[in-house]
Amino acid sequence: MPPGGLKVEEVPQMVLIGWEGAVRPEDLNWLENVVFATDSGKKRRRNDQTCPILGTFFTTHIYSDYRSIRDLYSQGHEIATLSISQRRDIRWWPRASVQQLEEELADHRIILQKLANVLPEDVIGARAPYLEVSNNYFTALNKNLFQWDSSMPNAGLNSLWPYTLHYKSPQVEECVVKGCPTKPFQMWEMPMINLLGRRGNICGNEVIVCGREMTSEQRTYDFLMRNFNRQYQRNRAPFPLFLGPSLFEGASEGRIKGIKRFLDELEANDNVYFVSMKQATDWMKNPQPLGSLNNLDSWNWCTLPDSDYNKRPKACEDENTIFCSYNFRLPWAQPWETAFNASFFTCNVDKCPDEYPFIGNPNGMAR
Repeated sequence: MPPGGLKVEEVPQMVLIGWEGAVRPEDLNWLENVVFATDSGKKRRRNDQTCPILGTFFTTHIYSDYRSIRDLYSQGHEIATLSISQRRDIRWWPRASVQQLEEELADHRIILQKLANVLPEDVIGARAPYLEVSNNYFTALNKNLFQWDSSMPNAGLNSLWPYTLHYKSPQVEECVVKGCPTKPFQMWEMPMINLLGRRGNICGNEVIVCGREMTSEQRTYDFLMRNFNRQYQRNRAPFPLFLGPSLFEGASEGRIKGIKRFLDELEANDNVYFVSMKQATDWMKNPQPLGSLNNLDSWNWCTLPDSDYNKRPKACEDENTIFCSYNFRLPWAQPWETAFNASFFTCNVDKCPDEYPFIGNPNGMAR
């Protein structure tokens, strides 16, 4: 049942667009022409003809471009962490200590502020790399005042509402990833839901892993709408729509048209609101029916001159943007692994950091 004693028909259907991984300049093409806007960003999608729609970016440091991240942040989008390194050794994450995880997650805020001017207090959400959660992971988040996590998929086809981890998680008994929390934590969990393929199969919990379901415009549209309607026609729990570069790179024209058609139709539905994870948790704390959403400041940020959203830094301009490039070798690289080029654009510093900002040295100071 919906929270706040609301009837299903009174509940705004929240759509949570997420982008997972590094943010690169080429990604802005899809974000500004298909997902959050059309016509090269000139026509932003809007909720109920008012505020532009917002999403949440689960960013990593490696391969990210900080001019692009600042651009998204300036538009009002939420920036979250997927860790600094997203190191490929999956076995490392569930064994990591609290301190190691703090260096990966909390220290990511330092880099985001230094290179993109993202305020640390605005980075309040996280996703565990490879969904490898643990009590240590949640302890690290709790110690550093993160307010929400989105790393736990459901086991079946249930339409789950966001819930707090103050008590035993309802997902523990059917936890599909090892390490679901066994202790209470002071934060929200934004559950990941499974997506259903056209043959009744579960293809995954992120759109980016269900590419085989999107081989034409009609199949793409049908796949997205079928899964959206499972939420919309049931209890209107938030519908997560997790996207990423692999969904668009090399994609057929039909897939792109299908995604755009789906988003166009949802944008035209007055019951549907595209919101960030923070906006969703704000609603969960103070559930409002469709006719009273003006009571939620974060949902009406573009109409409030004193809103924190409207005090964010402006996007970078070419004349004040610099390019930083480093020959960087991962600290845990094997003997046969060589250094790689780590580079980014930024307009937030006058000169490049002396060293590539990384774990243990997030400010990139000379050592």
